Amino acid sequence: MLAFKKAPSPAFNAAVARLSELRSFSVAIEQEADRLSGEVITQRFTEIIGPSRYKSWHQYRASETAIGYLKPDHFCNSESYKPSGSLLREKFFSDILQDLRLPHAPAALMATNPQRPDVPNALISLVAYENAKSIDEVCTGGRCSLMMVDRHYPVFLQENPELAPAFAALSVADIWMRNYDRHSGSIVLGARGAQGRYTQMYGVDLDKVNFYIDPPDRIPTALDQDQRWALFTLPPDKIAPYVEAAVTAIEHYPQSRMQQLAARLQPYAQWTQNFTTDIERLTLRQQQLRRVLPEYFDPKALTHPAP
Repeated sequence: MLAFKKAPSPAFNAAVARLSELRSFSVAIEQEADRLSGEVITQRFTEIIGPSRYKSWHQYRASETAIGYLKPDHFCNSESYKPSGSLLREKFFSDILQDLRLPHAPAALMATNPQRPDVPNALISLVAYENAKSIDEVCTGGRCSLMMVDRHYPVFLQENPELAPAFAALSVADIWMRNYDRHSGSIVLGARGAQGRYTQMYGVDLDKVNFYIDPPDRIPTALDQDQRWALFTLPPDKIAPYVEAAVTAIEHYPQSRMQQLAARLQPYAQWTQNFTTDIERLTLRQQQLRRVLPEYFDPKALTHPAP
């Protein structure tokens, strides 16, 4: 993991310690997550071990514990050999979520063209659980049916309430980043617990974060409709400490850290990719986040609402 140039505040560290309770990763996976997020371009995932359930992604292995989904960049600029902005943004935001210790897959860029090992044209996203399935797959009996996802979250979270804190905390980050694509195919589940309910989850896929629909001084986020409906159904007493921890960690996330993470990606960016604008808007949204949360959560889940 890339070290912070400047030590974050005690408030940030305390909030992140609380959020880390939501990560149900093994010690080996946590170590690999830190390693992968610390890399810009990884060259360790070389063995193809088969197709995945996710669209055209394939699984690659780097070691016994390090397995990742390879996500190709269909918009890589063939003339400049620069990866698309969505690929770079996904790496950037996955690094931020790794810093916040939220339950989300870390990622690194990858070059799959042996002729151009210096040009990233894909993203490798860490697989945290063996035999993982998405909520969408579970709800459709193994058939991926993203056309029907609007029904999944509320019912599934009521049946598996142990997932509510992780889902809520991750949703706070989605609101901050303006990620409108947290459909039920982008939440991955671990094994069922002793009572037959799911107790482990993490998020994948951040390529549709969008700052440019609303002016920068407005934060309303068009969350996935299913996600937004589900947030009001979550038990306030269960999620309140983790919603507060997520908000506090985001409010205290240093701008210098965003600049540090962006600086190592900028050499690969096309001229249209402007991390400076992204960071400016993230910083504005940090200041506005707490004020807008009543639009998304039951007021009882907000222990320290904005004045």
